[in-house]
Amino acid sequence: MIPTEDAEQLAVVAWCEGYAVADARARLLLHIPNGGSRHIAEAMKLHRLGVRAGVPDLLLPVAVAPYHGLWIEMKRRKGGQVSAAQHGWIDALRAEGYAVAVARGADEAIDTIIAYLGGTYA
Repeated sequence: MIPTEDAEQLAVVAWCEGYAVADARARLLLHIPNGGSRHIAEAMKLHRLGVRAGVPDLLLPVAVAPYHGLWIEMKRRKGGQVSAAQHGWIDALRAEGYAVAVARGADEAIDTIIAYLGGTYA
């Protein structure tokens, strides 16, 4: 059975907590809670508060030259498509000097974080 996107993301966040012993910057990883089903009134309120469709799931607000930070869009290991809104955010964030990755599973996300913090992300 293929783990859900949520399960993969939980694994990434848990890994970062442990990895923070070696590199405290990993503890800065945070989730952008833009997804999920909501009542229309709640969705409208959140939109007014700044929630935007397509924003990547995770942000590591650590500058590692030449980037301002790392955004990660999580997907399941198999399946899951990048939406048009997500492509728009990915392009816009890259244009602003951020590293952005689409990670298919926890392993890809963790490898991306290690490369980014190590200064070898390309």
